[in-house]
Amino acid sequence: LVEEIINNSSLKEFLIKEQNIGLIHGDCGIWNLYEKGQRYILIDWEYCDTSTSQLFDIIYFSLSKEVLFHKCIQPQILLGRITLFVHEYFRSLQVEVENFDEIIYIELIIAYLLLKDRHNPEDILSEKLGEVIQLLKRRRMYYGMC
Repeated sequence: LVEEIINNSSLKEFLIKEQNIGLIHGDCGIWNLYEKGQRYILIDWEYCDTSTSQLFDIIYFSLSKEVLFHKCIQPQILLGRITLFVHEYFRSLQVEVENFDEIIYIELIIAYLLLKDRHNPEDILSEKLGEVIQLLKRRRMYYGMC
C-alpha cells in the first residue's frame, strides 16, 4: 500500500525534495525532553537515524503527548491533533503542501511501521496510531481517495 501511494510522482518529488530527510531523534516523546530554563533538550538518542523523514519526530511527539499525557485515545481526535501539529510544522517552515492529506496518510503509515519495528507490538502508541490509520483509510475509501 505504501509503495502504491509513493508511486504518485508529485508525492515522490515532495518526499525527496521537501521532506527534510535527515537526523531524527527516533523516540521524541515527552519522557525524553529535559527542561533547562526556557529551553528544552532532547536526551536518550539510541533510536536516532539519518535516513528518515523528520516528520516522524513531529508525529511521534504529538502522538505521545496526546495519548500518554492528555490521555486522548479516540482515533478521530488523535487524527485531528496530529494533523494540526504537522500542519503547523509545515507553516513554520513556510512550505505550501498540495497533497497534505496524502502526505499525512503516508507519514502515519511510515511512523506506524517504524514504531512496530522498534517497540513492543502491543505498545499503546503503536496501537493508537494503527487505529488512526484505519480511521483515515476508511475516510479515504469513503471519499474515493484509495
